[in-house]
Amino acid sequence: MADETVAGDATELSQPGGSFAARGPGVVDEVTPEVHLARNFHMGSVIRLTTPDGGVVIDTTGGARNATAARDALWAQDPVDTRYVIYTHCHNDHVRGAEPFLSDRTEAIVAHELLEPLQDRDMRCLGNFLYGRLKSHQLGSPVEVGGTHYGHESPFVAPSLTFRHDLDIEVGGQRLHLEHTEGETRDHLLVWMPDLSVLCCGDLYYPAFPNLSSPGVGPRPIQGWIRSLDRFLEIDPVHLVPSHGPSLSGRELVRDTLTAYRDAIAYVWDESLRCIDAGLPVQETARQVHLPPSLAQRPFLQELYGTVSWGVRAVYANLTGWYDGDPASLNSLPRSVVNGELLALADPDRLAIRAAEVQAAGDDQLALELSSIVLSVHPAHPVANRAKADACRRLIETSTSANEKNFYLSGALIAEAVLDGRLHPHRQAARTESDSAS
Repeated sequence: MADETVAGDATELSQPGGSFAARGPGVVDEVTPEVHLARNFHMGSVIRLTTPDGGVVIDTTGGARNATAARDALWAQDPVDTRYVIYTHCHNDHVRGAEPFLSDRTEAIVAHELLEPLQDRDMRCLGNFLYGRLKSHQLGSPVEVGGTHYGHESPFVAPSLTFRHDLDIEVGGQRLHLEHTEGETRDHLLVWMPDLSVLCCGDLYYPAFPNLSSPGVGPRPIQGWIRSLDRFLEIDPVHLVPSHGPSLSGRELVRDTLTAYRDAIAYVWDESLRCIDAGLPVQETARQVHLPPSLAQRPFLQELYGTVSWGVRAVYANLTGWYDGDPASLNSLPRSVVNGELLALADPDRLAIRAAEVQAAGDDQLALELSSIVLSVHPAHPVANRAKADACRRLIETSTSANEKNFYLSGALIAEAVLDGRLHPHRQAARTESDSAS
């Protein structure tokens, strides 16, 4: 239909070097004459509603420099003071750029009541793990080899107005309805502008298969995500404005997109549950569940960010415990202990050579798993590190997910740093229980 449009494109989602990384100069898209979307200034976008009595800013990117650039581009359209800032959820690429948008007329920074506790969890409780190490691997720049620490150039400005279920705001004659809609996070909210038929959905839709769980972080509330998408369909907006990627305009286009997105998540949930009930282990299910062709071919469901197999793992993590039915896993030993026993029977050099052979033959996953056995006991082993690096490099080329590419890139960089002497890994001696007791 002529009135159904997608502003811009989503090519930045498929690029390695940062999930949803900004690519090229930032742009400002007009959704309606009152609503503009500033994209590509950072990982997250900025949405602004302009009214005769001031503006409302929805999400603020991450970092003062990025936020200032987005603000200036929006002000070039119309330099209005910010009356309200709204955080759709707690992730840093949405809440770490508030300061440049604030003014003497700003009445409140608005968020769900869970946002601040979740920020505290991520930045203080899990800060050393999440932002000291994991994020560097996710961005393909591991700290082990001198990669950049994932930091923030501006502080988090805490919300001054929070709510539990819903909240209504009016600015300059424009009504905004805020509602708790969990999915990407437990504190997630929607912003609905009924007079303009504009729905700001945060990270509950973006043009890629959703990240239902990333490898180093716990699973998202997937059933809540499905319910939230059902709520979006109930609202039936003309315009859908996500905080990553371009906006969509046209009621039929928006409805069709949201329906397919919801169906894809529900399909992964239902198929994973079926496999759980059948007693299949998560590794097997993750390799056998695929979206049906009618969904897999949709451009906004390509595995550019999240992946279906990681979604399967998220369902298992949501519904099951860590026990896999094997009594050996109840009180399992460190991998280095068991692998040390294996390597006492199978020479580590021979196993490393086998890893190199299967890698050369094209089985990169098996090469990684075999080399991992050797490296858990002999972390500087040259043949095993070479097989690991080569396998990771080839998997970078075959992966579609930016996150997956970057995790493989981090693995390759660490193995290569060991090979050329820039990194000296700690040697893990395999210990038995009697060794520990002595």
